[in-house]
Amino acid sequence: MTSELKTTRLGTTTDKLIKDVSEARIEAELQLVQLKNMIRALDESSIVTIIDTEGHIKYVNDKFCEVSKYSREEILGEKIQTIRAEIHPSEFYDELWNTIKSGRVWHGEICNKAKDGSYFWNKATIVPFFDKYGKIIEYVVIRTDITQQKKNERFLAIGELAARIAHDLRNPLSVIKTTVDGMTIELEKNQNGNLKQNLERLNRGVSRMTHQVENVLDFVKAVPLNLQKTSLLDVIRSATDRADVGSTKIKFPQDDIKVICDANRLEVAFANIIQNSIQAINGNGKIEIRFIDNHSDVMIEFEDSGPGITEENLPKIFDPLFTTKQIGTGLGLVTTKNIVEQHDGEIAVKNNPTIFSIELPKNLLD
Repeated sequence: MTSELKTTRLGTTTDKLIKDVSEARIEAELQLVQLKNMIRALDESSIVTIIDTEGHIKYVNDKFCEVSKYSREEILGEKIQTIRAEIHPSEFYDELWNTIKSGRVWHGEICNKAKDGSYFWNKATIVPFFDKYGKIIEYVVIRTDITQQKKNERFLAIGELAARIAHDLRNPLSVIKTTVDGMTIELEKNQNGNLKQNLERLNRGVSRMTHQVENVLDFVKAVPLNLQKTSLLDVIRSATDRADVGSTKIKFPQDDIKVICDANRLEVAFANIIQNSIQAINGNGKIEIRFIDNHSDVMIEFEDSGPGITEENLPKIFDPLFTTKQIGTGLGLVTTKNIVEQHDGEIAVKNNPTIFSIELPKNLLD
C-alpha cells in the first residue's frame, strides 16, 4: 500500500471521527438542555427534596421553602424528621424506609409539619438514586401539595355530621328556650329571686348552645347573597344584639355608610367577631367599632381591649375548627371569612391592640 493511499484513508477516518464526535457533542448538548428544562419544569410544578442515605437534607427547591416555611439555610443538613408531623404511626415510616432502602420507589400520602407548627399534606414519590456500582447514594423526593384537598375531604365529612347534629339540637333547644321564657314571666309575678337567677343562668346556657348550633349551620350551608342597599350601622347594631354583650362597653361609629350587601349574612359575620372580642376580654372591657370611608370601598374595624392573640396562633386564626377556648366550635371566624369573601371583600387581623379589619366594596353590583 502506497503512502499516499494510507494518508487518504487516515484522513477519511479522521474526518469520520471528527464528525462522530461533533454529532455526539451536539446530542449531549441537546440532552443537557432537555435535562435542564425537565428540572425547571419539575421545580415549577413540584416540591423537590434530595436526602442522603442517612436522611440528611441535601437539596430543597423554592416550593419546599414556600410550603415548609423553612429557609434553605435553616433546613439544609437537617434530618428529614425535622418536618415530621407525628401524625402517622411508627409502622408507616418503617414501611417507607424499608421500601426505599431496598431500592424500590415509594408512593403515598404523607403529612408534614411546617416551621410555624401548621400541617401540610403531600402526595409523594421517593426515588432511590444509584451509583455505577448499584449502590444507593441518595433519595429524590417529589411531592405535590394536597393540603387543601385533605381539608376539603375532612370538612365535608365534619360538615355533614355537624349539620345533622345541629338540626337535631335546634328543635329541643327552641322548646327549652320557650319554656324558660314562659317560666320567667310567671316568676316575675311571684318574685322568687333565687329561682329567677337559676332560670337566667339556664337561659344564658341555652343561648350559648343556640349560638354554637347557628355557627355550625352558618359554616356548612351555602346560600346565594340577597343584595340590597343597607345601613352598615344597622347591621352592626343587629349583630351586637346577637352577641352576649354582658358588661362589655361597645363604642359604635358616629357616622353611617350605605353599602350593597346581604344584611343577614354580614350580621352573622360581624356577630362572630364581636362575640370573639367579648370572649377575649372576658366580658369586661371595651370594643370600639370604626367605619373608614375609602370612596368605592369601606373599612370596618373592630378593636378590643383584650390581651391580644399570640404570635403562634395569629396565622391559624381563620383556620376551620381552630379555637383556643374551651367553649366554641372553631367555626365562627372562618364563617366570617367566607361571608366577607363572598362579598368580594377581605379580612385581616393584627395585634397590639387586636384589630379585625374588613374591607368591603360599597356597591357589589358594579
